Amino acid sequence: FPAEWEPQSAILIAWPHADTDWAARLGAVGDAYIALVAAITPFQPAVVVVADDDVEAYAEARLRSNRVEMTRVHFVTAPYNDTWLRDSGPITLRHGDGFRLMDFRFTGWGGKFEASLDDQLVSSLDAASVFVPAEVQTVDFALEGGAIETDGAGTLLTTWKCLHER
Repeated sequence: FPAEWEPQSAILIAWPHADTDWAARLGAVGDAYIALVAAITPFQPAVVVVADDDVEAYAEARLRSNRVEMTRVHFVTAPYNDTWLRDSGPITLRHGDGFRLMDFRFTGWGGKFEASLDDQLVSSLDAASVFVPAEVQTVDFALEGGAIETDGAGTLLTTWKCLHER
């Protein structure tokens, strides 16, 4: 289980749109996402998940107008409820010479929020070949990626409160 600071092939984010929890603050949050992608792309590619063609066109126009290096941005269309992919996205494990991506169930923080689309996000991205050549393994266990942390050397940190109800 690699540490977050180890080399990565890309950063995966989801662009905010009117059906996410950012609806009331889309303008300000959009500005923050532009700054985020601008900070990522000088160092590595950004894979930006968008809900539909309109969201992609909007995000691309905003990024271009802010002089983001678009050759380092890859858009992928998939439905999602929320933009917080640290919790709902895949958990990466080293596997031989490659990687295995673990797709745990995502319950919207124990059912506090609608998360049915988020729970399907990893399989949607896998179907779009975003993770090639990695293997995706579905795990029937609720776990948010933000509930665990590792040093990349075998130590995994979590809290009882994050996992005891699982």
